Amino acid sequence: MTVLNSAEYLRSAILFVAQNQNDDGGFTSKTNHTASTATVDHQTIFYPALIASLLIPIKSKETVEIVKKINYFLSSHTNQDGLWSYWATNNLVGTEFPYPPDLDDTSLAIAVQAATGSLKTNTLDQFVESLIYNETEPGGPYRTWITNTKDEHWSDVD
Repeated sequence: MTVLNSAEYLRSAILFVAQNQNDDGGFTSKTNHTASTATVDHQTIFYPALIASLLIPIKSKETVEIVKKINYFLSSHTNQDGLWSYWATNNLVGTEFPYPPDLDDTSLAIAVQAATGSLKTNTLDQFVESLIYNETEPGGPYRTWITNTKDEHWSDVD
């Protein structure tokens, strides 16, 4: 049995991520909406942003390239206000199950863009306005969904 040290595990994991990254910088996920339906391929914002947030501190040729591609992906999938929702904007599943922008995906995408120096000031401004608007009390908690309505359907609080 081959035993790998932690550096070899890390290198192996980075290569796995690089090999599974799509050309557009995102990653393909699979989902099904009920146990009896087939899985559907789709792209989300959360997983690429999470992967980038974990790879940013690792300064290697491979991780820099992966994060660069993820950053391009994130920049390509904002809504008209420069914020993010769960689904990538070109995702067919997102048209069947549309979600408004949300604080989880937007926060993670903004953290990645801030850490890589690509965060636009107007995106940060819009995000801060959304945080203030979605506060349920000063300092939080916040409504998850970034909407311009107090619709009960989008009233989850984190």
